[in-house]
Amino acid sequence: MDRALLHRVSLVVSGCVLGAQGAATLLTGDATAVPALTLVGALGMISGAVAEASGSDDERVPGPFETALVVAGAALIVVAGAVTVLG
Repeated sequence: MDRALLHRVSLVVSGCVLGAQGAATLLTGDATAVPALTLVGALGMISGAVAEASGSDDERVPGPFETALVVAGAALIVVAGAVTVLG
């Protein structure tokens, strides 16, 4: 699979899971700084990955180690989100 695409998709997945957790916490009435900043950071991750994918003429392909770290981080975030929802 294309490393640049895998890198960006992993960032979007991470942003979606973190954003959902932040939004869910805010919707339950816990309007503190932590869930609000989590939501803002998640939106930044998503918009940054989408902007880089759609408007980048200079295609910077991340290295295999960097891509593996981002994919592993996305997998951990998904697992943590599932444990939070199911737990």
